[in-house]
Amino acid sequence: MAKQKRYPSPISSFLPGRRQRLQDMLARAIRHHRAGHLHQAETLYRQVLDQDPHQADALHLLGVLASQAGRYEMAIALI
Repeated sequence: MAKQKRYPSPISSFLPGRRQRLQDMLARAIRHHRAGHLHQAETLYRQVLDQDPHQADALHLLGVLASQAGRYEMAIALI
């Protein structure tokens, strides 16, 4: 069986400082989301996705937020 080539995730190719800033931004978004501050959370999730469009947690949580806000088509596309 041929060995499958592995590709690093987009976030792992960032400089360490940039990766840490994205993780911090995602953590802030989650805190806002849990506190019910949906607008602030959505803004931060989108900022994370602007930097890393494949960031799975930000995509999923933005979809959850969209569902909570009644934007079901957007939620389905993201989740």
